[in-house]
Amino acid sequence: MNILIILSYIENFNSSFVKELVKKSEYIICADGGQIFAKNHNISPDLCVGDFDSTSELNIDNKDTNNIKNYRLFNSEYVTYPSEKNLTDAEASIKEAIDRFNNKKLDITLLGGIGGRLDHTLGAINTIRKYSSKNIKIRLVDMKNTAEFISSKANNTILLPYSKNYKYFSIIPYDEVARGVTIKGAKYNLDNYDLTRAGTLGISNEVLDKNDKIATVTISDGDLLIIRSND
Repeated sequence: MNILIILSYIENFNSSFVKELVKKSEYIICADGGQIFAKNHNISPDLCVGDFDSTSELNIDNKDTNNIKNYRLFNSEYVTYPSEKNLTDAEASIKEAIDRFNNKKLDITLLGGIGGRLDHTLGAINTIRKYSSKNIKIRLVDMKNTAEFISSKANNTILLPYSKNYKYFSIIPYDEVARGVTIKGAKYNLDNYDLTRAGTLGISNEVLDKNDKIATVTISDGDLLIIRSND
């Protein structure tokens, strides 16, 4: 099941890119201020989740209102959290998706969350690592970057089709050593290599624009962050 979660910070996008994500999605969730983005782009979410401390009529319409706590911008279902909580609105949205569709294989795309405050970006990356599993594929996406994990404990292989929009890819170990890393179909390939977190060997590779036009990355032990970028 394809789920789109719209986050409150989206730095790089265009309308056709967003429309394509919406078209592929079977269920759409807005995380807090993500509903402002949805409203501005005529996207109707199925669910809105968060503490909504950054969302109100004042935010969306840029006009005075007597009730700035009126954060419901859609006739959708809302799940409201207290502002003081132990998880971000993005993580709360992921949990809601998993709880509602726990009997299905999920393919979750988080639109945004990359760029802006560094702590929020790192938090979002750690969150997708936490929830990636055999039954859950989850990624951060904008027009400039994508980020997702492969793991020996879950999905240990990823196919990276050639893309003009995401020309480069990097692999970054999240353990001290990522063992048995193999890359095929790229400008720089590896064969059963033990990649250390302290080095930069996995930074800035390219999918070859020939033959199958697909690179494959596999790991035998550990977690790898896979980042695709367009510059």
